[in-house]
Amino acid sequence: MWNKAWGRCLDPPRFASSSTRKSSGRKGIGTIGREDMARDSIHGRIAARALLGVSLFTVTSAAHAQETATQTAKAADVTADDSGDIIVTAQRRQERLTDVPISITAITGDQIAAAGISNSNDIGLITPGLYIPQTGQNVQPTIRGIGTTISAVGADANVALYIDGVYQSAQTSNSFALPDLDRIEVLKGPQGTLFGRNATGGAIVIHTREPSFTPTGSLSLSYGSFNEFMARGYVSGPITDKLAASLSFVSTHDRGYTWNATRNEWNSETDEDTIRWRILWEPTSELKVILTGQYSDRASNLAQSIKPLDGNVNVRGTHPDLYLPTDPKIIVINEAPVAKVESKGGSLDVEWNTGGGTLTSTTAYSKDVPYQIFDTDYTSLSNSVQEFTTPSETFTQEFTYASDLSGPINFVVGGFYFDNKAQLIRWSRRQLDGPLTAFLDARTKTTSLAAFGELYVDLTDRLRVIGGIRYTNEKKSIDATGILDGPDTLVTDDKWNSFTPRASILYEITPSTNVYATFSQGFKAGAYNPSFIAGVPVQTDSVDPEKVTAYEIGLKHSDPKLRFGLSAFYYDYSDIQVQILTSIGGVNTTVIQNAADATVYGGDAELSYRVSDVFSLQAGLAYTHGRYDNFEDAVLTEPLPNGGNRQFVGDASGNKMIRTAPFTTNIGFNFNHPVNDDLSVEVNSVASYNSGFYMDPGNRVKQNAFTLINMSASLVFGDGGYKLGVWARNLLDEGYNIYAAQSTTGDNIAYGRPRSIGVQASARF
Repeated sequence: MWNKAWGRCLDPPRFASSSTRKSSGRKGIGTIGREDMARDSIHGRIAARALLGVSLFTVTSAAHAQETATQTAKAADVTADDSGDIIVTAQRRQERLTDVPISITAITGDQIAAAGISNSNDIGLITPGLYIPQTGQNVQPTIRGIGTTISAVGADANVALYIDGVYQSAQTSNSFALPDLDRIEVLKGPQGTLFGRNATGGAIVIHTREPSFTPTGSLSLSYGSFNEFMARGYVSGPITDKLAASLSFVSTHDRGYTWNATRNEWNSETDEDTIRWRILWEPTSELKVILTGQYSDRASNLAQSIKPLDGNVNVRGTHPDLYLPTDPKIIVINEAPVAKVESKGGSLDVEWNTGGGTLTSTTAYSKDVPYQIFDTDYTSLSNSVQEFTTPSETFTQEFTYASDLSGPINFVVGGFYFDNKAQLIRWSRRQLDGPLTAFLDARTKTTSLAAFGELYVDLTDRLRVIGGIRYTNEKKSIDATGILDGPDTLVTDDKWNSFTPRASILYEITPSTNVYATFSQGFKAGAYNPSFIAGVPVQTDSVDPEKVTAYEIGLKHSDPKLRFGLSAFYYDYSDIQVQILTSIGGVNTTVIQNAADATVYGGDAELSYRVSDVFSLQAGLAYTHGRYDNFEDAVLTEPLPNGGNRQFVGDASGNKMIRTAPFTTNIGFNFNHPVNDDLSVEVNSVASYNSGFYMDPGNRVKQNAFTLINMSASLVFGDGGYKLGVWARNLLDEGYNIYAAQSTTGDNIAYGRPRSIGVQASARF
């Protein structure tokens, strides 16, 4: 099926035996010095994880005698009310999804599991209008065409990501698996008031399970194609009558699905270990305190396993006999790609019900240390390799006060403080252990203060108006050098202020059906992208902030059998920040610029229908029309006869925006049929269609349309506590990219995971 995706990509590769894989034993530079990057034995790691899984499975099985019906009912209360509507917190309070005048896709943890989604990168499979690509290690969600390609140190994504109320600033840490997931809310459109941290495209709000005073737990073991092994576990229970705790983990490994013919080894592998713990203290019915800690160690070089697209690389002219495979899953890079990130952090949440409302404080700290090595000529030649690390530390503090919705006038007010320190150390060489050809050490600091509030007024029993505003004061500074042990060559700072309002009107047609209209704005601060060639900064100025002005109308309905939503939107998108990849003196470097203005409009539709007690359907559709209105100084590329690209400044006005598919759709079903009192059959499926999009503003390189289908079938024993099943992901073996870029070096690409099948066993109590 790979020929559907890109030009001359034909049949999928015939992979060699896993016994041919070799350990690279590669040493790499960390934040302070060299650290050992050599792998453990694959079989040793799998055996150790399997032993851990068996041990936890034994504990889980022994505890399975606990009653499950109470826990199931409690979980249902968290996500839905008696009308069948999902309860969300998009307006910083618990409300019915129908009552929120925002286009939202709300996904429960069970829906995530049923769709065969294993990590955050795949949420777009069941969210129309959402696409999640990567630039190197940076995960960059795009909603309704608004996203970013900027991977500069200290730069933020356009779509803000929150986990349990904590803003995740590091793009390198936004690919993860959460074993204790409760639900995900994808908020579409600028969230400039209540979720104001650079949320010009939207926000992805993730909620994990709170510790329970009823003993509960789960364990899942899975094994599949490419030696993929995954173990997930969760356990929670009381410590005292006022204290409860939970512990969750995920451990996953696979050998990789891309064959490196130069090194005779597998690439595109994933190796992740994550552990989270939470402690809940409820001294009174009015006060709740949750302390959360998290540690993860993730290595995934999917977006670094790169090859020239259609053989377009500049060294082809001087090396006409160079082997450039057309097979999409064979690469020929001579340096083993490395991409890992170690993350740790914690948060303290305090909720106090004052009698007239709820005061909430969220304090959080995180530290992320990514590290990468990648071959920048994407061939077997020793032309260029880059090695870099981008450690960052973030502290946030937020206070909110939400009235209790007891009268016709209610409100939410709050303040937010953000402090981030980030560093980029980059080494460029002809060979990994060769002399330096370029060096960069850059440190950025970002400080942001914001005050926000929204007022909710019920004009009648059916008519509500909402008005809100956020004031943001942001300061960024950079201190960078391109010379080893030399003086600073770039020291500067900037400040930006912004008011971002929201106004909505909501009318209740019936108790289960509402219509709404919303005006909102979003703001994203400026950014730096320091690039040095021979100690001289390529770019010394920051780019201007970008801003979105949005108009949206919608309709929402919910009853116990049917839930659907319709929305239409229009965006005025100005001063868009874009990143280009160029080459100066044979050294690849990046530059960022403002890409003038764009107009984006379209609509969404989502539906969930319970056909019967054993069968339900879910579907979604999004149409997005996004074009650059005025982009006269775009950096464009065109292929040269002997390979590589000519890079020039041209007019991209009227072209389609990058990473913006006109149509995305998804449809899925859930089937659970009892065989007898002790056995039932469960089948789940989701199909996601993307109509294709351009990867460059010149609209030269395109990802063609593709369809991804995930399916699973399970035997469910007893009351649902035990499952045994099979699963398949990317059932049609479709070809699609997870990374693509164009430069003077040529066109390069990294492909997504091909068809995978496997088995899974799970237990819960």
